[in-house]
Amino acid sequence: SCAKLAQRFNAISVREISGVQLCKENLGVDAECVLDPTILAGAQAYKPLIRKNQDGDYLFAYILDITDDKRASVETIAKSRGLKTIIRSAGRNADLSPEEWLSMIAHASMVITDSFHGTVFSILFHREFLSIVNKSRGGTRFASLLVPLGLESRMGDMAQLRITQQCVVDWKQVDNKLAIQREKSMNYLTKAL
Repeated sequence: SCAKLAQRFNAISVREISGVQLCKENLGVDAECVLDPTILAGAQAYKPLIRKNQDGDYLFAYILDITDDKRASVETIAKSRGLKTIIRSAGRNADLSPEEWLSMIAHASMVITDSFHGTVFSILFHREFLSIVNKSRGGTRFASLLVPLGLESRMGDMAQLRITQQCVVDWKQVDNKLAIQREKSMNYLTKAL
């Protein structure tokens, strides 16, 4: 069974707080919540991939599950801020290379996304962002990332995002909290290896 296999590991880490309890209840093992590798690496790891000097007067919406309602809400928010809108999706409709995707986030005035990694890179590049929580794709990972950073007001459904869109992010405070989490995560991973 999976529980017997999991119990053979010396260390198990997960990126979601809820995963710690799930491992305990379903596998009978202790797990440690650590940062996702993409955020653990830090912004400097991705800077060489960023394309130079794009026009930043746009709202970049990276929506995995695009709907007419989400598209209309994104357009409304962009219009209220005087920004043009760039909307991209994943899957068959994906048309950006990884470098282009990172660059779109890094140079945007604002990012709206229902993607965990879209949220991660918005934080790393200090972009104003709103995260649409998609419970069917694992909404708890958004809370595991955003709550410890004091950014929980940045996540919700489209109606909640319209209400909270005026909050200002204190990036220095976020970076300080991230540094503490990185150190804790690296200490655990180093010890486990």
